[in-house]
Order: sequence, then structure tokens, then C-alpha cells
Amino acid sequence: MVKYLLIIMLCVTPLCVNANNLSMTLSKTTVQLGKPIQATITANDVDKDISDINLEPLRNVFGLVINESSSSKDSSGSNRQQLKLSLYPRRLGITTVPALELSSSTTRQVTITTTNARAPGAKIIFSTHQDDIVGWQRQQHVISIRIVTPDKFASLSIDDIELPGIISATVLPRREVDSKGNTILTTGWVFSPYQAGISELLLPAVNYHLHGKVQRKFYPPAIKLHTQALPNYIPPNMLIGKPAIKSAGENHEQLHFSDSFNWKVILTGIDTRISPTPSFESQLQDNGSISFGSVSYSHSNTDDLGPENNTLSMSIPVSFTHPGYHSLPGLRIQYFDPDVGRLQSVSYPASAILVFNSYVFSIIVVGLAIAVLLLTTYAIKQLNAWYKCRTALRKLCNALLAARSPSELISLLREYARVRGWQNNISLGRWCHYWETYHGTDIVPYLDTLSSLYYSNSGHTTEQQQTLAKSLHDIIVKHNNCLFLYRNKKGI
Repeated sequence: MVKYLLIIMLCVTPLCVNANNLSMTLSKTTVQLGKPIQATITANDVDKDISDINLEPLRNVFGLVINESSSSKDSSGSNRQQLKLSLYPRRLGITTVPALELSSSTTRQVTITTTNARAPGAKIIFSTHQDDIVGWQRQQHVISIRIVTPDKFASLSIDDIELPGIISATVLPRREVDSKGNTILTTGWVFSPYQAGISELLLPAVNYHLHGKVQRKFYPPAIKLHTQALPNYIPPNMLIGKPAIKSAGENHEQLHFSDSFNWKVILTGIDTRISPTPSFESQLQDNGSISFGSVSYSHSNTDDLGPENNTLSMSIPVSFTHPGYHSLPGLRIQYFDPDVGRLQSVSYPASAILVFNSYVFSIIVVGLAIAVLLLTTYAIKQLNAWYKCRTALRKLCNALLAARSPSELISLLREYARVRGWQNNISLGRWCHYWETYHGTDIVPYLDTLSSLYYSNSGHTTEQQQTLAKSLHDIIVKHNNCLFLYRNKKGI
């Protein structure tokens, strides 16, 4: 019976846990993730100030906010001190509130239950990278936060964190909408430890905003960071992790040897933080035709998980002494590969670049423009001549079919010779010579027939005339099909 009474007393809220003169009262023992439990620590007649109490055991399992502390004396002269806290559980499930100690007095442990956060009608799913991190000094680690919520207007904000021996930065929040209409919010931190050893990261709150107010504070679980010391031969400006390297030029379209040219080399951190700045000036050696100026650096990183925002741009002034082809040197960047624990390198190959002389380039451009103009003019003239020839030959072929006498046929053949540029007022024999030169002998029998009819005194029939005209027409059309002399309903 006594056993059951004790269980009932432990489950009643507010819960009071006493030990000697130190007690802790909790406002509740079941809470949603992101919501606080109000805790009040009371010390009676303790010879130390309650602000001296060690709260580190609480920080390991809760996000801790100190609200206020107070001190008073009752009528009997007893000293009563109180410290009021807000406790935000870092994990789901059952959590033990650890015992606290002050001046040989302690509180008792108690367990609470943490459930998923809920919005009207659905859960709010909070997830984070919770595995312990093992890496090297100066190696970059990204801890990402992801919240899936039905609240369409929810947003996140996080605070910067300062840790001894660790460079840290926040990641800009992002928003997406999944296929179910839920809002997906992501953010996080980037860490680069500079001291070897084991450290525990107590991450600050992820503030969940809705309608302009912070509705919840999500505290990620504590993460242990195991950092290995780099070998002694690794210089302080060497990258830890593989970068990507690419090259680009400014004013690269038309390079004149008298103009300035900035050669850009861009390092992108895929799995590494591009800091500190690597050095490769020793690879830029002047020679008789090319010289390099002082390198300027521009960092862009820390504010986004995307590698495009973790870059180092190096601008190298380049000058040339004479026009022609020049070779930009290949670049080699050494880095420490944390996966295999040794030095590696990434290279960018040498590239050729063409540099013009200013006036030579101008002459080339003017020459090309003149050549294009001449070719265009010539093409227009040829097209116009082709069109005139086509029109004249189609009229001539139609006239052949309508010819009524041998003399008219001979006149039309002379007109054909003029259109094709052979000779004006040409004889029938000379016409036949030109035709054989360009087309062959297939028309010769018909020309013999035409000559016989022209010089014959006995006359000719209309049928003979039409047959001959039709034959001459067909042969001319056959050998001029490139001029689109096709047959249609009118005879062509």
C-alpha cells in the first residue's frame, strides 16, 4: 500500500523533490519538444548563494534559461533563496532531471517525458545530426537542423555560438514545401575545431517563429567532437579537405597585349572550409613574355550549406609584352585529405591564350567586314542574274511551243544563246557548237531537221512543225532543270 502511495505522490504536479535544505519543483513532468518546463530551485538556510549552484548537469540534457533569483527571510529569521529556470528538453522520450548540489545539500533525480511537438492537426518533426563527430583539426563539420511542420508561415532563426578553440558560423535558413503541403525548414551550424581533444558541443536554441512570435525553442542534443591533431609537417595555411579549382578570365574575349587582364582562380570548398588562404604565388613565375602582379583574395563562405557560398576567389593581374599565343601556368594546390590522413593535391592544367596587337586586330576586323560585304554583294548579283535568266528561259520555252515557222524557231534559239551569254545573232551551226560544248549531241538531229525545213522549197506540214518545236522544248528544259524549268499545265 505504501509503495502505491509513493508512486502517486511522484506523479502529482507540481512535483517537489527535496533533499536536506535544497529542493526543486517542476511545473509538469510531460512536455512537448520545444516547450519549457518551469523549474524552481529553493534553498533554505544554506550558507552559499543560490547563484553559485552548478547547473552544468542540467545543461547537458536541457536547454537552460535562467529567469530570476530571489532571497528573503521569514518571521523566524530563516533565509530562503529561490532560482527560477526554464528547462527545454533536448531529446524525445524519458529524460532524467539530474540531482543538483549546493553546500552539501542535493536535490533528488526525477524523470520527465518529452513528446513530439504538435501543431493543430499534425506533428512538428524536429531532427538533427546527432552522431558524435570524429575529425581533424581545421576540418569542416556541418550540423544541419530540419523541421517539418504544417504551419505555412513558420520560420526559423538561430543564434551564433562561441566555443573555445572552434571557429563556428550559422547557416542561413531555407524553406521548401513537400508534396503533402508541409513546410520544410532547414538551418544549422558549421564548425572547424582548431584544438585537438574531445569537446562537447551544447548547441543554442533553434527559434521557431509563427505570426511574429517565438512559439517554441528547439535545443539540439549535445554532440561530442573528437578532434585529432594534424601531423607536425602540415603548415598552418594548408587546406584540410579537398577543394575544387577552376579558372576564369576577365576581359577575355578580345585580349590586346597593352590591356590589363585579370586571371581569376576560384577554389570551392566541397567538404572543406576555404580558410585560411592557401599560397601558390611561387607557381607564378615571370618570363620574357608574361608577368604577374600581386594576388588579391576574396572570401565568400559560412552563410549557406551550398558549396557555391564557400569559395575563395583569387584575382591575378597578368600583363603581356608582345602579341601571340601565351601559356598560363598550371596550378597545383596541396591539401590534407582527412579520409586517408595524408597529403593530396588538386591541379588545374596550363592553358593557352591568344593576345592580339591592337592595330593588327583592327585591320583583321575591317578586312573581315569588307570580305563579308563583297561576298554579300556578289551573292545578290548572282541571285538577280539567276532570276532574270530563269524568267527569260521560261518565256522562251513557252514561245517554242507556240512557234509557227522554222524561222521563228531559229530566232528563239538565237534568243536562248543570248540569254545564256554565248553570242548575239549566232548562226545555227555556231549555236550547235556551243550546245555540244555544254550539253552534248542529243539536240543535233533536231537541228538538222530544223535546217532542212528552213531551207526546203517544198514547204512543211503543221504537224512536223509542232513535233520539232516540242522536241526542242523538251531537250532545252531537260538541260536547264537547275533553273527550275518544270512542266506545268501551260506546258512548262
